[in-house]
Amino acid sequence: VVDDAEAVEQDPTVREVRYEMDADDALEEVAEALLMLAGEGLIADPGAETNLDIEAEFKAQDRVAVLNCNFLKPRNEGLKYVVLNLWLRLIFRARDEHPRLPRAALEIRELKDIAPSVLGNSKYKKEVKALQSTIYEIATRGGSRRILMLGSTQKLNDVYKPVRTNMPVKILLQLGEEEIMTLDRAYNF
Repeated sequence: VVDDAEAVEQDPTVREVRYEMDADDALEEVAEALLMLAGEGLIADPGAETNLDIEAEFKAQDRVAVLNCNFLKPRNEGLKYVVLNLWLRLIFRARDEHPRLPRAALEIRELKDIAPSVLGNSKYKKEVKALQSTIYEIATRGGSRRILMLGSTQKLNDVYKPVRTNMPVKILLQLGEEEIMTLDRAYNF
């Protein structure tokens, strides 16, 4: 806890994030998410053959597991944030429980849609905020759990600032008329 609020406001490296939620509200949100997932047939019996064993997926060096939520119907667009959040949390938990598993590499396209800098532009604020928090956790603590996250976006400033400032490596490319050129000057986001 910092006593001097002015020093905190002036120092861009100091960040304090707190989330609080009433137990009843948390339970209601979880129930809504589970009902939505069950209604779409995404939650099945724990023994269903369509279930992924995350630990086995990590061990399998000859294949890749891909999550693609682009084919959900428009009425279920909010579901893609819930599913992606669950997927990432399962990966994070598997890495915690089994640290000797091979390294995980995550590739997320259009990071600005998953972790936007302004929540006001999001239609599904609660789902996006939860996913934003998970992406932040992976950006800040994923390296110690052997999780490499690669993200792409058209405009880096559109990505949630705590995420973009905690990504270990930033590659900025400019598309020219004939080819893609690497920019030769530094940008401090």
